[in-house]
Amino acid sequence: MSFPVVGSEKCACVIAGYRGKIASYKKVIKILNNKGFSVIAYEHSPAVLSSGDPQTLLKLVEEIGNDFLHKSTNYKEVICVGASIGAGLCFAVQNKVPNVKYGVYAGAGVSPPENIFEAPLFYVVRKKFKKSGFTKPELKKAWQDIDVVPTKLIAQTPFVMALGKKDRIVKYDKALGTLKAWQHQGQHIKIITKPTLGHFGIIRWYKDHIAELLVEAEGLEA
Repeated sequence: MSFPVVGSEKCACVIAGYRGKIASYKKVIKILNNKGFSVIAYEHSPAVLSSGDPQTLLKLVEEIGNDFLHKSTNYKEVICVGASIGAGLCFAVQNKVPNVKYGVYAGAGVSPPENIFEAPLFYVVRKKFKKSGFTKPELKKAWQDIDVVPTKLIAQTPFVMALGKKDRIVKYDKALGTLKAWQHQGQHIKIITKPTLGHFGIIRWYKDHIAELLVEAEGLEA
């Protein structure tokens, strides 16, 4: 979906999270448009995970990455915006699109296989992968090219990450550990912790405070 700003030289990739709809990002998109960003937005079916086939997610990453790379070519400033799995997908997009200036994210930083095999939200997804014969290590191997691990820097693209300390889906300590490891390796990251918020709370907070998060991201140095 496209939400263009006529004559704009700035472009934002917005990716919805698991079961998320772009309609829930209306406020985010409006603020981005008001800041002069044309928005290219993506949502995806829950079947991307619930199919029990790891290739389905890999195909989605490839399709979004190629599509956004093509559509963002003529823009001078490119950014990525997303929460939860949407943020994870943006990490993969950043590896395909070399001119991403910064990212603005929330509720991410734990590897997808860990989320699927541990978080209550993914009970049905977990059952599908187990039925297909996948253990956590096997799924980790299948998704190694898109997995969120500290040894893989994101092309030095700086980003802001908002985390909820009471998040039971993206475990705060694990996410913070990944982000700290990236920082130690030279990645410019602004970590914002909200002590009282869980996973869905941090996503709501993120959407409500996107304008100030953009300002934070603009101040980061690559």
